[in-house]
Amino acid sequence: MLYLWGVLFIKRSRKISIQGDYLKKYFFSKEYLFSTAEYIRRIQRMRLEKIVQHAMTHSEFYRELYSNSGISINNISEIQVTDLPIVDKQLVMDNFDSVVCDKLIKKEELLSFISNPENANSRFMGKYTVIHTSGSSGKLGLFVYDDKDINTINVLFSKYTFHLKPLFRMLMQRVVFLGAVNGHYAAYTSFSRFSDYRIPFLPISVETPIEHIIQQLNAFQPTIIIVYSSMLPKLAAAQIEGQLNISPKTITTAGEILTSNQIDISKKAFGITPRSIYGASESIIIGADTFSNGGMCLFNNWNLMETVGENDEPVIGDYGLGVLTNLYNYIVPLIRYRMDDILLINRNPVNRTLPFEVIEGIKGRTEDFLEFNVKGKKAAIHPIVFVEFYVKGLKQIQVIKKNVAHFKAVVSLTEHTEEVIHEIRKRLQDILDNQQVGHLVHFDIEVVDEIPNDPRTGKFKLVVNQS
Repeated sequence: MLYLWGVLFIKRSRKISIQGDYLKKYFFSKEYLFSTAEYIRRIQRMRLEKIVQHAMTHSEFYRELYSNSGISINNISEIQVTDLPIVDKQLVMDNFDSVVCDKLIKKEELLSFISNPENANSRFMGKYTVIHTSGSSGKLGLFVYDDKDINTINVLFSKYTFHLKPLFRMLMQRVVFLGAVNGHYAAYTSFSRFSDYRIPFLPISVETPIEHIIQQLNAFQPTIIIVYSSMLPKLAAAQIEGQLNISPKTITTAGEILTSNQIDISKKAFGITPRSIYGASESIIIGADTFSNGGMCLFNNWNLMETVGENDEPVIGDYGLGVLTNLYNYIVPLIRYRMDDILLINRNPVNRTLPFEVIEGIKGRTEDFLEFNVKGKKAAIHPIVFVEFYVKGLKQIQVIKKNVAHFKAVVSLTEHTEEVIHEIRKRLQDILDNQQVGHLVHFDIEVVDEIPNDPRTGKFKLVVNQS
């Protein structure tokens, strides 16, 4: 009994500590509304030098990488960001144990941790948030954050996207997250921390049938909704038809590009223009539409996002491949990390309320839902489910719809065992069961050595429709 009370006390103390850190950051963080773009660039440069120095001190990988390029701690202030070598997901994952700055964190232990469903809402070692993704490459990525890192970016959400000032307005909200939940996912993990701040928070799985989503939203009556943009038309249609009856003050979309049609139907249904967030597992918030309505701000106070061409040359004034430096994650530093997204960034916007750079275009993932209609029973499985699909031993997965009641899961494996195949089959069956079509939709699993990228887009395609 004494042990149980001790565990409960530690958990409660940690929540109080998380809340206290969030409140402190909220009160004392710089109000950039009155800053200049040049001031932001100075902050960015200071943080770049600080994280490079930290990485060279605590990460064998970066110390060796930079040493081979003639970079030392003594000349960090003299280098340009383009002097630093570019890294990518494969390189970071292959060298993970030497990249990470807390040497108690090991890749194999992280993989075992995220493969256990009981750890879905737990912290690794009791203090670290683990995020995994396959992203557009279809290859596993592991990223680790401290709670204070996540508090830092949630202050950005609160102040600039939700525009909840003073703080007591934030504490009066009721927040719903409709997406991939109960797992180690970037958006869910970040927004779930609002419950630690004593803010009512309701996660709803994107795998939930729409009629059950409507019931939960009507009962909870959210003031803030965070939702994948492709789900927004379904909610808007339900509101227009009278099945859904809610009055949110803010709608924020994440995970996908927000289209003009989605904006229009949201305004018609809820009287609200939704705001889009651009984030990734590598940096949970990179940019967002803000209260200023001045376009999608790139939060270049906490992110350094370059755009480069085919030969890694800088691209200015045109679309280029994103190369990210995360300026707040000191656990797994990502410095000049090659992303999968193609971006157009305005480096010197004028007549803007906020002093940040502006993301004027993103060419990211676009995937179709995996839809079935069998004996009058409809199901629409969101592609993000397969982005976040993880089974230990699985390298890639691609789902090919063959007809209205059948699909094939093509997988490549790092460990070809019956146990891995069994776990993949079980996870796929769970997805169908969550949509209440597990007894109607059937699937096969095909094992291949490698799944190629789509030759038309050059990206890995998660969902293929052959029906």
